[in-house]
Amino acid sequence: MEGLGRVQKLVEDLTEFSSTERREIVEEDINDLLDRALNLASNELRFKAEIVKQYGTVPKMLCDSSQLMQAFLNLLFNAVESIESKGAITLRTRTHSSMIWVDIADSGLGISDDDLGKIFNPFFTTKTLGNGSGLGLHQAQTVVEAHSGRTTVMSKLGRGTTFRLMLPLDRFADMTAESLG
Repeated sequence: MEGLGRVQKLVEDLTEFSSTERREIVEEDINDLLDRALNLASNELRFKAEIVKQYGTVPKMLCDSSQLMQAFLNLLFNAVESIESKGAITLRTRTHSSMIWVDIADSGLGISDDDLGKIFNPFFTTKTLGNGSGLGLHQAQTVVEAHSGRTTVMSKLGRGTTFRLMLPLDRFADMTAESLG
């Protein structure tokens, strides 16, 4: 029964994520959105990474949840791919001033100083030919910027990488409940 419940939740999350309907701005709990991304990525993550959740109490925010989910998935997939054998991926959320901060940190290989300035460029990849398009980080940054947010990265070779997404709480504050449909 427990396994059936997990499968049902996975199908629900996948159906919501892959919906081809017009994307809308909705009120979302970022912690719940991260959990849904983890659920969708669970096959990739479970054998290589221990998931550590350090969620803070954060208010709901208006956002395009499908786009943010894709950004979270891209960062999670990059994180697990950077881990050679077994490691950890830590997800942190908190509110600072009028921003929600989301950290996705891994204990992987890290990013060289030479590559750090290029990672958000479209089509830049350090993966072997056929194993990456070089669009994941660019797409994640584009989504965050579409929400009037910022993306930063901190990395040390051999010690891991942390991506921080800073999303303003008031980005869509002028929207009313009626406009949410």
